[in-house]
Amino acid sequence: RPQHGADPVEVTIGVRGRLQRPRSPGRQVYDSPVADVFYHEEDDSLVVVGSALVEMVADLREGSVLMSVLEECDDAWALCAHPLLTLCLLELMKRRGCYPLHAGGVVLGDQAVLLPGASGAGKTTLTTALLREGVGFLSDDMLFLQPGATGMDALSFADELDVTDTTAAMFTELADLVGSPLPPGRPKHQVRAEDRFGSRLVERARVLAVVLPSITPGPRSVLREADAGGLLAALAPNVLLTDPHSSQHHFDALASLAESTPTYRIDVGDDVEAAAQAMLAALS
Repeated sequence: RPQHGADPVEVTIGVRGRLQRPRSPGRQVYDSPVADVFYHEEDDSLVVVGSALVEMVADLREGSVLMSVLEECDDAWALCAHPLLTLCLLELMKRRGCYPLHAGGVVLGDQAVLLPGASGAGKTTLTTALLREGVGFLSDDMLFLQPGATGMDALSFADELDVTDTTAAMFTELADLVGSPLPPGRPKHQVRAEDRFGSRLVERARVLAVVLPSITPGPRSVLREADAGGLLAALAPNVLLTDPHSSQHHFDALASLAESTPTYRIDVGDDVEAAAQAMLAALS
């Protein structure tokens, strides 16, 4: 949610031709196999072009996104929803004092544990294992940080769990998904945490700890303390280098999180359930 007094964001979606792009020069700010993303500093705009199927122009100063679907197909609509429109909305949220973090998030009591990491690090696997232990649910892949006078809050990004067949096979509650058809245009199964695990959905919680997961072949998981410098290095790629002012505030929020929050690393082995239980015991 934007800070009090922030302007709303207007999103216009349509099936139409090419959008009018900013006249000023742009520079690429995001490297993706499915899209080219450029920031135009003079116009304070983000231009996203996805696989000749979708175009988006986000006016970050005014708080608006124009999106054109150039070809009506499942892949185009999937690109619209995730990740392309998400990129624009995350950047607009950053301008409103809510800083995106690529992380899973669960809630112990009334405090949040964040699980940041790149794709494939084990965020969803560990988040799912923790949900089976009865924790609250913030996110499986993306959430927001909002600094406060007495600490850092994590805000949820309401979405499903996105699970692969490999992750689904680890949990009896998800076993029926293995080998089943995927949603059109999506590479993973989509699961509602509240439906499969009866999870309590949480909108906001004060951050208690950060745990960096990593999938590691082996029979046993290992949890260990980590340092703030290593955490900040891991979090820095979350900042899209657009407007210098808002990007600096994003870095500052990540630095504050790293400096003030207990941090751990967990090598997740074959004993995923035991890993979740060990983590909860260490943080309780």
